Amino acid sequence: IVAILAFGETISTLLSRKFLDKKYFVSLGLAWNKQAIKDVLFGFLLSGLMAAAFFFLLVSFGLLDFNGINFEGSGLNSSFYFIQFMGILTLGSLYLMLVEHILVGFWEELVFRGYIFQNMTEEEGLIPDMLLSCFLYGIIHYMNPNATLLSSAIIIGFGFLRIYGYLGTKMLWLSMGMHMGWNFFQGPIFGFEASGYKKAALLQHTFAS
Repeated sequence: IVAILAFGETISTLLSRKFLDKKYFVSLGLAWNKQAIKDVLFGFLLSGLMAAAFFFLLVSFGLLDFNGINFEGSGLNSSFYFIQFMGILTLGSLYLMLVEHILVGFWEELVFRGYIFQNMTEEEGLIPDMLLSCFLYGIIHYMNPNATLLSSAIIIGFGFLRIYGYLGTKMLWLSMGMHMGWNFFQGPIFGFEASGYKKAALLQHTFAS
């Protein structure tokens, strides 16, 4: 489903950019070069460090109880049914979840910080468009399972961070890397819900009562 959605959104954006905007697809900030690779990796690792800092702060202040590691070594039973219903992490399932979050990070940034935000800024002022774009991003994620006003507010805040990633580089790769990394480390590695979705995770924990 994620692959189909990513493909559909990419094609829709490409066609809209070409036939409605009369511009090249890569003009959204998609030129691929050595700097693009560095931006993606930097954004991915930066989000990993942020998620790790958040996790260890919660543990240090006694707000989170660490319950061990959930990992089955090098097992390759890695279908999505296994990820969702068996609850055991393997190298295969971890790889599939990484691919899933790469696809999600790519198409969401392409649509929100790419097509929507950049088209908005051509018509209105930068600050109002930043606010409206991030608010729209948060509202859409509020429809996710288990979403709350707090989780949506946090997502709105991360929307500003990713807009900064685009404005600072005029490319989407940094914001895409941050998006991919945050979802991957937040969910499959550190065991928090990612956008309301809970799946198998490497580190097991419970919130202190």
